[in-house]
Amino acid sequence: MNGLELVYSSIGKKFTHNFSPKMFMVSVLMGFTIALGIMYITHINEIKLLVAVNSIQKDTIVVLEKHYYNDQNTVLTYVQSDIADKYVNKYATLEKKKTVGIIENAIKYISSVRLDNAYVKLIATGFYDASVKHGVEWQELVAIAWQENRFNYLRESKKGARGLMQIMPLWVLQTTQNGIKFRKSTGIYTLEDLNDPIKSIDGGAFIFKYYQTYWKARGIKNKNKIVHYARLTYNRGPTAMNKSIKQGISPNNGYSNIITKKINKISKLKM
Repeated sequence: MNGLELVYSSIGKKFTHNFSPKMFMVSVLMGFTIALGIMYITHINEIKLLVAVNSIQKDTIVVLEKHYYNDQNTVLTYVQSDIADKYVNKYATLEKKKTVGIIENAIKYISSVRLDNAYVKLIATGFYDASVKHGVEWQELVAIAWQENRFNYLRESKKGARGLMQIMPLWVLQTTQNGIKFRKSTGIYTLEDLNDPIKSIDGGAFIFKYYQTYWKARGIKNKNKIVHYARLTYNRGPTAMNKSIKQGISPNNGYSNIITKKINKISKLKM
C-alpha cells in the first residue's frame, strides 16, 4: 500500500483512510505551524518586551526567538548575558525617565505654589530612586512631602523638623535606637543634610518604611492599617502614638486621611 493507512473504529464501523507521503507531510507541517502560532501568541509579550528594550539587530531577534521556542533555558541564559544586560539597563533607564516625568506632573498637579522646573525634576528623580530603594510607593512620598511643607526644602517647623520631608534632628544626632543605626541607614550624617532635598527624600522613605516594620512587628497584620499607622507615626512620632494607644484613645489625628486624599488626587492625573 502506498502512503499511510489509518484505521479506526467508530460506532461499530470500520473506516480506512489512505494518506500519500505528500499529504502526510502537508498535515505535519500544518500541525507544526498551528503549534508554533500558539506558542508565539503565548510568548508575544516577552518578545515585544525584548524588542522594546532597544533597537536590537534582526539577527539577534531571530536567535532569541529560535532559542526561546526550542529551549527556554537557552534563552534565559542568553538574556542573562552581558549583551542582554545592556538592553535591560537601557529599558530600565527608559522606564525611569518615563516614571520621573509622571512624578513631575504629579508634583505640579497637587502643588499649590509655583515650583521651578529644574527643582521639580530634581525631586521627582529623588522620589523615584527612594521608592525603588526602600519599597515605598512614590505617590506616598510625594503626598507626605506636600503635606509636610509644600515641597519646601528649607523650612523648619516649630518642633525642629527640617527639610523637604520634615525629618527631626534626632535621626541625625541619635546613632542608635532599638539597635538600628539611623545615621548609616538614612544617609543623613549632619544637620545640613536635612536640607538636602535628595537626602531628605531618601531619609524620609527609610523612616516611613521603618515605621511600617515597627507596627508590623507589634502584631498589626492588615496592610492598610500598617500604612495608616506608619503615616500617623511619621507625623506624630512613636512616643505620642504609643501613649494614645495605651490610654485607649484613637491615635488618628486626620493626617493619614489627608495623605489618602492627595494620593487619590494624583491617581486622577492622566499618566
